[in-house]
Amino acid sequence: MTRVPLPHRRANYVVEFDHEGQHYTATVGYCHSGRPAEVFFDCGKSGSDLQTAAHDLAVLTSLAFQHGCDVETVLHALTQDSDGKPAGPMGVLLTLLPKDPPPDPILAPIPSPLTPPQPAEVHP
Repeated sequence: MTRVPLPHRRANYVVEFDHEGQHYTATVGYCHSGRPAEVFFDCGKSGSDLQTAAHDLAVLTSLAFQHGCDVETVLHALTQDSDGKPAGPMGVLLTLLPKDPPPDPILAPIPSPLTPPQPAEVHP
């Protein structure tokens, strides 16, 4: 599979959550098609084993997305507990993603401050 190059500007979703007593902040970047394309994790002290593992997990998940894996495929491959819930922070993050991606900053219309407001229609 070929890696999908990412646009320079892209929509993203930021989520904070706790898992196993650790606080995580994650940012998921989306490509124009609305598919997740990259993941960034922040947790623990910079340089700690936890931060290193979270960073490496985010890089590997990003590469999987960029090579065509969807969220469900990645989620299915991750460890689950006996109740079928995600056992690790990446699985928790993937279950927290919105079903509809955030609006694309390139494709979303930007109102112009120079455009005068349109008068309301009057119906007799």
